[in-house]
Amino acid sequence: MKHFVTIVGAVLLATMMQSCLIVGKKTYKVVMTGQQTGTCTLTYSNIMSRPEDGKDVSFKDFATLVTEYLEGDKLEEDFPGATIISKKLFKRDGKLFGEFVFSFDTLATMKMYRYDTQSPLMMYVPSSNNQTIDATNGIFGGDDMPVLFWPSTAKDLSFTMTSDDDDTTQISLVKHFDAWQASQSPKKR
Repeated sequence: MKHFVTIVGAVLLATMMQSCLIVGKKTYKVVMTGQQTGTCTLTYSNIMSRPEDGKDVSFKDFATLVTEYLEGDKLEEDFPGATIISKKLFKRDGKLFGEFVFSFDTLATMKMYRYDTQSPLMMYVPSSNNQTIDATNGIFGGDDMPVLFWPSTAKDLSFTMTSDDDDTTQISLVKHFDAWQASQSPKKR
């Protein structure tokens, strides 16, 4: 029960402190290296800023992205127990992407569960921030049971969540990324 209260509290806190950063897609690619261990590549596609009270806050949002996610420990807070392998921001097709690669020593880090070694791998994926499951190599239980299932022998797990937000009002962060990248020394690129 205590674990449940902690999770609910964290979700409420995250909702209250929500920034104006949004993503078009989030893609998870998990490679299981053992019963409880593996690596995850998390790719954020088309990272943008949502106007706040009709004002462009994209500069502030880009600074948050760099200081909290790229240089900070926000990813470690989102995935307690993760060991960061790499973090990067990059541009593709005129859009900003983020890629974070980390390893984990327990399924709990990935918010996954398996009853025993014969049971399927399960991951609870609530629809939040207007994101829904778009694609997976597992089986999605649907809106009434938002859980992804993979066979007990699965080694490569993947799914993509797509934003339902109307991106016509969103502001690209690419110009801020270009300016930031130009200001970095060649060593930091």
